[in-house]
Amino acid sequence: MSTLKKDSIQKRKNQKERRDPKTSDESSRANHAPENSIGWFLSEHTLSILVFLFALFFIITIANPALFLNDGWISANQLHQLDEGTQLIVNEGKYGVFINGTPGPYFEARNNLLGYTLMLPLLSFPALKFFYLFGDQFRFSVILLWSILPVLIALLIEIRYPERIQFRGIRLTIPIIGLAFAGLLANIWLYNPFPFISENAPREVAAIIFTNHILFSLMAVMIFLICKSIFEDDWYALFGTLVCISCSSYIFWATDAKDHILVATLITAVILFFARYTYKQRNLDAALIFIAIGLLAWARPELGFTVFIACVLSYFSMHIVSDSFRQSTKNRVLCILLTPLWTFFGAIPFFVNNYIVTGNPLVPTLSITHGYYQERVSPGVSGEGSPVIIESTTDVIAASMSGEVSASAIPYPGGIEDVIPVLTHHFNLTFNTLFSDLFGILFAPVSGNMSLVAVSPIVVFAIILLPAMIWHHSERFSSIDRQMIRTLAFIACAIWAAYIQYLPLLNHDSGIIPDIRYLMPFYLPAGLLALFALRGTLTVNERWSLTLATLISVLLIPAILFFIMIIVQPFGGLYAGYTTFFTLIIYGCLAIALILLSLRLMNYPVPQVYLIGIIAILIAIPLGWQLMMTVLYSVAKFNGYPFWIPVIEQIYSSLIQVTDIS
Repeated sequence: MSTLKKDSIQKRKNQKERRDPKTSDESSRANHAPENSIGWFLSEHTLSILVFLFALFFIITIANPALFLNDGWISANQLHQLDEGTQLIVNEGKYGVFINGTPGPYFEARNNLLGYTLMLPLLSFPALKFFYLFGDQFRFSVILLWSILPVLIALLIEIRYPERIQFRGIRLTIPIIGLAFAGLLANIWLYNPFPFISENAPREVAAIIFTNHILFSLMAVMIFLICKSIFEDDWYALFGTLVCISCSSYIFWATDAKDHILVATLITAVILFFARYTYKQRNLDAALIFIAIGLLAWARPELGFTVFIACVLSYFSMHIVSDSFRQSTKNRVLCILLTPLWTFFGAIPFFVNNYIVTGNPLVPTLSITHGYYQERVSPGVSGEGSPVIIESTTDVIAASMSGEVSASAIPYPGGIEDVIPVLTHHFNLTFNTLFSDLFGILFAPVSGNMSLVAVSPIVVFAIILLPAMIWHHSERFSSIDRQMIRTLAFIACAIWAAYIQYLPLLNHDSGIIPDIRYLMPFYLPAGLLALFALRGTLTVNERWSLTLATLISVLLIPAILFFIMIIVQPFGGLYAGYTTFFTLIIYGCLAIALILLSLRLMNYPVPQVYLIGIIAILIAIPLGWQLMMTVLYSVAKFNGYPFWIPVIEQIYSSLIQVTDIS
């Protein structure tokens, strides 16, 4: 039997023993599960539910439903036209047009076509219909939800962890419920409705952003489950969730109408199912890996393609090194070989979406705006029976709104050959500036935006510390751990490969704001690799202390940084000054953390308080940057509404005055 199989069997035995040493009690609960399924579900998944509720409460608290980037116009127009029941390819002009109805420069450059996939608009459609139930009072439904969430959190903790919700013998459940009720009353007192029914109301933007809130909360739960599957420690899993969300730009993108948080959620699902399969070897999880990849291809075809290759390599390498694979029956071998074909089932919406828009199920929808297809739409026939001549985007929108144009692009004749130029164009690598672009993206983009390492400094732990630990202290990682590390490394490289052609753009283009946003999915696999490094460096007690220190740090450090930015205005303030400020303090803390961790690995005595303190601070600073971009720069958003929560809106307008958003 291979080492991989032995480790897997032993790990499953250990998990079973930890879950319940009394088999009879487990069997009793299983037998009574149908009779009390809600109670069983709560007992098994309390922490996951709490993570979801906390994440949703947090993101609603700090968010306002408005656009930060005009790219959101595409998804908002798609949702609007989906709601109206018209075609979904030509922009009919609710967002991104001049007063006279002609397309603005943004849509002129895109031939007035909606080249994004329909995944995000379709997911947002239920939220839009839910808001329709409340009309102009739909804001109140969100306020009511926000008030209920802390009550649910308090009651769940009271039921499952009563010892965790008391302070010096005083139970905090009733005070929390009282504060939630007081918050509801305060919000009612300050309440102003959001316009919804009027023709120009940005209701689609609100629906998309609220959907992104839900996706963000689901992603937080999946990150927790990934960490729990890998590290088998609830507290370290909570710490890992906090780390992966803080050291990223996920919070920022969860408050915008772009599809980045959707893509990050799908990447998280792929990693979750791969982690569950790696440590539990269940065939269902293997199938779900590739179904999730198919859905990822619908959201972002370039990522779906490269992540599919990475996961296939990792999946087969896992079995090739296993003796049990070579000794398996023919049916088992055939099952393993055919598992990646589940990708096609997950990608069915991708193929359908492509066929509707481009006429070729294999050519992505974005191609209609990038010149692979004729830069117009199919002409129809006018009411008098004569062909409609379309020469400009102004004619396109006029014809589409009058019903004299069919809603499909014109593909060039052919089939699979249409895919080749798309692939060759997208993955065409420029070597001239490769190393300078890599350095800029990682540490100092020419654009002046936040670098990848500044947003997620723990990436350095994954790139430098983890390989050193595996080389010198391989005994700290089981063979299954090493397989999971390889999988995460493959996925991380696949994310870079998906945008290899655009490295000069990511380094130089100031429009790629506020961070290197196309590489945003990279934060998660890099963060998980960094957690492997930290687990191998710290003792169990130190990991517990680090979790508590990080919780305290994320509550205090962002507030301190806000005070400094408002009072001191470092480096002249404004966006460039704030970016420089965060970059320098993150790099300084990162350097100290690396020195202390390196000394620890070389067996030098490093005081625990210093090591834990600097890591906790390092994790909290990027969270402060995200809150700055989400809260302070909310004034720069458009086509939307102010903060969901009236109390937050009042605090912002009273205590924070933004005079320049350059």
